[in-house]
Amino acid sequence: LASARRDNPAFDIREGIATALPFEDGSVDAVTAIEVHRYLHIDDIRRALQEMVRVLRPGGFLFTTLVNRFALDGFYVRQRWRQWQKGVEFDRRNPHCEFFTPAEAEAELKRAGATEVRTIGRMFAPMRLVYKAAPKLGKDVAEKIEGSDDGLHRRVTVFKPFAGHLIALGRRPT
Repeated sequence: LASARRDNPAFDIREGIATALPFEDGSVDAVTAIEVHRYLHIDDIRRALQEMVRVLRPGGFLFTTLVNRFALDGFYVRQRWRQWQKGVEFDRRNPHCEFFTPAEAEAELKRAGATEVRTIGRMFAPMRLVYKAAPKLGKDVAEKIEGSDDGLHRRVTVFKPFAGHLIALGRRPT
C-alpha cells in the first residue's frame, strides 16, 4: 500500500475490503478486481460485485477475473479433489476457490446490477500445466505465444469456455 501510494501520488489509493469498498456511491470511473474473487465464497463474491457496481459512476466500467470451471488444465477437478480430501480445512497452498462458466459469470454481474456484461477467455489452459511442470519454460513459451493466444481467443469463441483465465466486464447503468 505504501509503495502504491508513493509510486502513484496522483491517485486516491485506499485500503479496503471487497465486500465493503471505502468509496461513496457512484464515485469512481472504473473498478478492477484481479485474482480476488476466486478466493471468496459465492455469497461474498456476490456482495463484492454489488459493491463494485455501487461505487461506479453511471456508465463506469467494471473489470474482474474469475476462475473458469472447464479450463482444459483440469484445475476444477484437482481443486474439488483437494477440497473433498480436506473437508473444511483449507490452507495457503490449496485455498478455497469458486469456479464459473462464462454464462454463470455474466449472470452474476447482471445480478449485481451491471449492464453491457460480457466475458472474455484468455490463456489457452494447457499452458498452465507447462507453468506447473517447468516455470521457466512456461514463462518463456507464454511470452512467445501471448499475441497468438489473444488472437486465438478473439477469433475463435469456442475456446472461451476452456480458457485458463476468465475475464468478466460490465458497466453501471446510466
